[in-house]
Amino acid sequence: MDSQQRSLCFISLAFLFITCSSAEFLIQQVTQGRGTENNSSYSLDANLGVTRVLRDERPSSKIVTIAGYSVIKGRGEPYESSVFEAAGYKWRIVLYVVGNANDGGAGYISLYVRIEETESLPFGWELNNVDLKLFVHNPKLNKYLTVTDGALKRFNGVKKESGFGQLIALSTFENTNEGYIVQDTCSFGAEILIVKPAEVQEKVTFISNPPDNVFTWKILRFSNLEDKFYYSADFLVGDRYWRLGFNPKGDGGGRPHALPIFLFAQGFGPNTVATNTWGAVNLRLKNQRSTNHRQIYSAAWYPIRSGYGVGVNNIILLADLNDASKGYLVNDAIIFEAEMVKVSVTNIVSETHIVQEITSYFQTIFTSNSSPDLSLDSSAIVEQAISPCISAETNELLIKIPTAEEIRVVMFSIHPEKASGPDGFSACFFQKVYVDLFIRLVITVSQVNYYRQYTLANIS
Repeated sequence: MDSQQRSLCFISLAFLFITCSSAEFLIQQVTQGRGTENNSSYSLDANLGVTRVLRDERPSSKIVTIAGYSVIKGRGEPYESSVFEAAGYKWRIVLYVVGNANDGGAGYISLYVRIEETESLPFGWELNNVDLKLFVHNPKLNKYLTVTDGALKRFNGVKKESGFGQLIALSTFENTNEGYIVQDTCSFGAEILIVKPAEVQEKVTFISNPPDNVFTWKILRFSNLEDKFYYSADFLVGDRYWRLGFNPKGDGGGRPHALPIFLFAQGFGPNTVATNTWGAVNLRLKNQRSTNHRQIYSAAWYPIRSGYGVGVNNIILLADLNDASKGYLVNDAIIFEAEMVKVSVTNIVSETHIVQEITSYFQTIFTSNSSPDLSLDSSAIVEQAISPCISAETNELLIKIPTAEEIRVVMFSIHPEKASGPDGFSACFFQKVYVDLFIRLVITVSQVNYYRQYTLANIS
């Protein structure tokens, strides 16, 4: 390994470490003087719109009724409810009847839920994906004002409380015409649910020109056919069986002057999912003497039930069909062909299946298939395992920190459009701002050994 290769290794590792930190530094630097600001306090939760709707159903987790609102009206201290259980955890409702001034609640009712008894939870606990809705009862309408912002909440040792500083304006809440306070009584509620990611995923894929997508059907003794629908054998393309069908005397608006042809969706193949199926097909009446085939294109969603057909009532006039010079009816036989040009395939994958597949993969690649050398005693096996596979000189070269000049040379030897790592900037980016980043880059490269030490290991 020469010095340039060694430097390239160090720089590639360094890029991975400095990407995030240098991104903020450089973006701020580039935007200076352009009238832009770095709004680092932006919060997605705070910017999602709060919705307030009325619903009939009572809150499922907790309801707190205050009988004697006038007693606490105007009081600044919060009311904390008794502990209740929801979603497998313990909680309290926290109510500010004059608003929480620290949360922009002046002039509003403020309402929160706080997780309790967290000392029984594991160290470093965190509760994610909490769907929180808070409520104010309106007895006049016999409905519940439901307040939510659409954001899933996160609770942990630092953030144990969540809710709304501006649940409802006091001017609205205390207005007797609104109906929230009746006979000096009011009620608040909470609904706490933990949203679990879907364990089953359904994916619909559209496959162009799937395998075995051409089906040919030859109908003999055409002149002897009766006035009824005839059907081909079933053929499997994609997830589904299909069949062709026609009435030799015509169908619908084409009867009795034209020949129809339809594609019908039937049952489903083995180990497939029964869903609506997309089928795009070229339906042909083949010319048996030339390539002048009659063809129509049809595409549709076919329902789950069998026997649904899509096609055309007039692929050819019966007069043209019976004209022997045209070449479509030869020796009292016609040939239909279906070319399935696109079909949908549906797969359902569960998280359990994904975990099993990944586990099986890594078990395979990390499990040795070779039998141990029984001729070696245990000490020899251990000695073989820990013996270095690289020389001391090579090891010394690997851990040697490259010089600033080596870093510069390697930096500009990388193709400008190549990224240094899966989450790194391209080399072109670093080359353009090299002067500004030079000292920082050299320091970061020099610190790579703090993160990863090379040793005389059993590298094979």
